[in-house]
Amino acid sequence: MKFKSTRGGSEVLTFEEAVLRGYAPDGGMIVPATIPCIERGTLRQWAARNLTFPQLCEEIFALFIDEEEMPRADLRALLQSCFGEFTDDEIVPIKHLAPRHATEAGSGFEFDVAELFHGPTLAFKDLGLQFIGHMFEYLVRKRQRKLSIIVATSGDTGSAAIHCVKGRQNMNIFVLLPGQGRIAELQERQMTTVLDKNVFSIAVDGTSDDADVAVKGVFADPEFVEKYGVCTINSPNWARIMMQLVHFFYAYLRVCPECDREIVFSIPSGGFGNGFSGYLTKRMGLPVKYFIPAVNDNDTLHRFFAHGELAPSDVVVKTISPAMDINVPYNIERLLYYLSGENAEKVREWMTHLEQSPNGKVKFDEELMAKARALYRSASATQQEVKAGIEFSHRIYDYVFCPHTAIAFLAAQKAHQQGEEAPIVVAATAHPAKFVDTVEEVLRKVNADYSLPVPPQLAGIRERETRCLQWARPADWADVWTRDLQSLVTLSYQSG
Repeated sequence: MKFKSTRGGSEVLTFEEAVLRGYAPDGGMIVPATIPCIERGTLRQWAARNLTFPQLCEEIFALFIDEEEMPRADLRALLQSCFGEFTDDEIVPIKHLAPRHATEAGSGFEFDVAELFHGPTLAFKDLGLQFIGHMFEYLVRKRQRKLSIIVATSGDTGSAAIHCVKGRQNMNIFVLLPGQGRIAELQERQMTTVLDKNVFSIAVDGTSDDADVAVKGVFADPEFVEKYGVCTINSPNWARIMMQLVHFFYAYLRVCPECDREIVFSIPSGGFGNGFSGYLTKRMGLPVKYFIPAVNDNDTLHRFFAHGELAPSDVVVKTISPAMDINVPYNIERLLYYLSGENAEKVREWMTHLEQSPNGKVKFDEELMAKARALYRSASATQQEVKAGIEFSHRIYDYVFCPHTAIAFLAAQKAHQQGEEAPIVVAATAHPAKFVDTVEEVLRKVNADYSLPVPPQLAGIRERETRCLQWARPADWADVWTRDLQSLVTLSYQSG
């Protein structure tokens, strides 16, 4: 399998190059040259074999990784080592929820939850990033060179990225996180309490969207990127998209082992990586009726589907679901590429306009939007609605959602109320304990003694030593942060 850019650059990439670069050389997103097809009969065979999560990863990844680049035996061994720190043997357990009492049946509905949060940092990002950490180690040994990994995070990606890289030889990681209390305390501490010498946490006076600008600024210098082995493991990285394909297939095979009907997925959405991965699974042959990308008050994505206009807001609203506090759902570039009939010229025009124009916006034609709306039915929720959703799910189902997953639950509930009869799977993207202050505040209004159990990954984290650089926001903050990041990468690379 080869890979290409959404913006039409002529360079064709191998899988190894796609993973190590993150972004395409022309600034676009990396996509596969062709989308493989999985027949319904193959799905039934996988269901009959009752494949484990790592086994299903192997079957799907082999469609994108040529044997010449990575022998199947090496891929299998790598996948067998990826999930050692996950606390559930299933890796992604599927829980069926129904109202606890018959008298409450009218208040709720039956659905399934795909728990994606059993990794070392309690977020779905662990699935892709544990794989990337092991893959990078494999490629570093193969290439005999160092890597400088830069990441912008809205909360969960940073800690998962740090955890997959910490302590590894010939890799340094630099994580830009929103400072000034813009993310949950435990999210921040999951990053700043990691003291390994190859880990650099940097709190910027800005949002994750601002941090993305600085990261893209580094990638705008291809000579620097090549010299210092710079790569990113944000969701633009193809390996993360590829891993996210698997949990859709896995959930489907558990919920519909006969493979005889379509289902609906409701997904908390920020950068839209999960949402785009879902699109690819449908193109590959997974029987999905549609996807529900569910957003918070930062609703650029919802407005895109509702009004056919991509118009990021000027201000990122701080919410109780901080990992979704994103105004630029950058993976939508990949979706636009396919919805436009792989028209790279149009994609380059649209994205360049958004990147270079203050308050830029793009209006899309009805033909493209009709395709988008056939695939997605977006939803949004206010912070008060999210709190009500957390309380409702605990009362009716005896199940506690994190503030991100609660938004996807509310969207699924709305679909059911509007008459949806297909099975619905809610993607649970983070453990509620990561947002203990919000969850306990909500549930203690009903039960003053309620206390959320602390998972071992978070035990004692408030008492641990922290280390974090603090970057202020000068008038020319984007250029300054990019230069400072390049300086830090250079110094760390040269010092070993």
